[in-house]
Amino acid sequence: MHVTFETAKRLAEAGFPQPEHEHDKERFWYQRDGSLIFLGHTVDDHCEPIEGGSYFAPSATDILRELPEYAIALHIDYRAEGGEAWFCWDTGDKAKTFTHPTNPAEAAAEAWLYENEKK
Repeated sequence: MHVTFETAKRLAEAGFPQPEHEHDKERFWYQRDGSLIFLGHTVDDHCEPIEGGSYFAPSATDILRELPEYAIALHIDYRAEGGEAWFCWDTGDKAKTFTHPTNPAEAAAEAWLYENEKK
């Protein structure tokens, strides 16, 4: 699972590393128009080349490589409505905790943006 287009754009604008387009790596990107690209092929209905700009769409694993002090886990609370959420937290400062109900990459992205986005 990877981040949404809006989050990928925010990450790129805040300086998150944008890897090279390597066809031997399993990576997703978003075109500037929001269409999703995988290894140079579109996942959405229309086909456009990567040329022209794109945003890397990292997974939680990609983001946590940049946040070695953070951890992520799925928390299940059978008493709560909805019952579960992804939590990403700073292992040295548990007050820094970021959640998302369905997507671990979004929780990790919020942590990275907290640590790196220009205020």
